Amino acid sequence: MSLVVTVLVSALVSALVALGIEYAAKPRIEARKELLLEGYRRRRELLGHLDTISMIAGSWSELPAGERDRQWQRLAAMTETMFDNAWLYATSHRRVFRQFGRPSAFDPIGSYLYTARGVFLADRPRAEVVGALGELTGPLSALVPDAGGASEAHRAGPGVCGRLAAP
Repeated sequence: MSLVVTVLVSALVSALVALGIEYAAKPRIEARKELLLEGYRRRRELLGHLDTISMIAGSWSELPAGERDRQWQRLAAMTETMFDNAWLYATSHRRVFRQFGRPSAFDPIGSYLYTARGVFLADRPRAEVVGALGELTGPLSALVPDAGGASEAHRAGPGVCGRLAAP
């Protein structure tokens, strides 16, 4: 009789522990998984934008006039999307420096996203704007997968903006 009770008690405890884990821990694990997957999607999307901007900047001088207009519209859409979603892109990286829940001014990704939109909106010739975007984007695309510390692109940003701001 004692053996039967022991077996029943151990089976009951095992079932309660399994159900407790299923109801207590599983929802948090699934929520974290979705959060991680969304972060990876954002990183891939940002890397796609950076690659496209680099490609357009690299081939700008060889494009016919009609194609330049189309690519200019693509750049407008990409820089606007990156600017509007800067917080989401910047926080999708693990090593983003934060102060009080916001990205630091030294975050290379956030700095790039705002700088790229400002460069695009600069009242300068299109070729100059596209060249400046290419200069900013090239070094940063190497950082996006691991989002390291201050980058060459971050340091280059103010210089490029300074050249564009000067008449």
